[in-house]
Amino acid sequence: MAKNFFGHEIARTDAKALPDLLKARFPMGNFLVLTDEESAAVFEPLLKRLPKKLFAVWREGDDLLPLFSEPDKITCAVGIGGGIPAARYFAAVRSLPCAAVCPSFAPCGAGGGEICATVAGEKTRFPVPLPNLIAFCEPADGRGLEEGRAFLSLCAVQTFAFSACRRLGVGEEEKGGEGEKGKSGEKGEELFPLFRAAADCRGTEGETLFSALLTAEYCLSRGSGGEAFALARLVKKYARLSRADTFLSCARAFAGLCALFFGSGFLRFGKADYNARRKEAERLFPEEGIPAPEVPTQVRLLSLAAAFEENRAALFAEISALVKTLPPCPEEKIRKAGGILRFLPELYGGGISALMRDFGLL
Repeated sequence: MAKNFFGHEIARTDAKALPDLLKARFPMGNFLVLTDEESAAVFEPLLKRLPKKLFAVWREGDDLLPLFSEPDKITCAVGIGGGIPAARYFAAVRSLPCAAVCPSFAPCGAGGGEICATVAGEKTRFPVPLPNLIAFCEPADGRGLEEGRAFLSLCAVQTFAFSACRRLGVGEEEKGGEGEKGKSGEKGEELFPLFRAAADCRGTEGETLFSALLTAEYCLSRGSGGEAFALARLVKKYARLSRADTFLSCARAFAGLCALFFGSGFLRFGKADYNARRKEAERLFPEEGIPAPEVPTQVRLLSLAAAFEENRAALFAEISALVKTLPPCPEEKIRKAGGILRFLPELYGGGISALMRDFGLL
């Protein structure tokens, strides 16, 4: 496989052939190789064949500032697995070429347009160009397959939420946060068909699945994200589930609630206690900085109710069909995601969940 991904090369290789691929693509390379602990055991012995390299293990949350004490003679940054965000940051700051090596199907940040990094003790989001080379080392044991499919399942749920918001005239205005996120703005509208197509590949495998994961990451970082991924960020932070369980529990909890909403929901005037909800959200999530609620007028609520009645049957059919395609997830984990989902309107600031609250149903 040798494909073009928005002007950048994707190459399929195996771990043993990786040194030759890197030397061929970057013949004058003096490599800085950053990897996670799991990948280090596999790749460090193999990459001894590179004539010039520095090898370092990077853990999520590690400060990147010490990397810049490395000598200026480095000419290419290579990220492997969990080391990809660090390598992309280093390459972007130093204006160097970058190679991202993906040793599993788990989303690893190779396709996004920005990374979250800690630099000099400060956590920040930093825009980065796509890697010059994305190398896919397909694992024989299918490592990361469950997580990759769970990620695309959440993408599928977000495409539904995005479409429902457009039809109902509901905006998505995220108050902030980190992780996979975005707004349903102009760029998101342009990329929505591509994002939907990627989500529809969640039942595939091999090169097709990997390409879909990269495409979804690309779209998410450029405006196709929304409340489903805002929920995932919060569940990962507060429920402390694995990434695969986070994606899947959020997909199940959010899709299930949407099915209930469009199946039997209705407007209940005066039932949403905005101030009480905000106080409870502040108590449960003290680090999130809950803004003052925006209370819709009665005229606005009636307009939303009319749009809801006009579209609810079609939306119920769509979400019901989607729920049937989602992989199973333990109820205990779905409940954890559901407990946070209840306060998503306060934590996120828009979308279908806010409409449920405004209707007095959340």
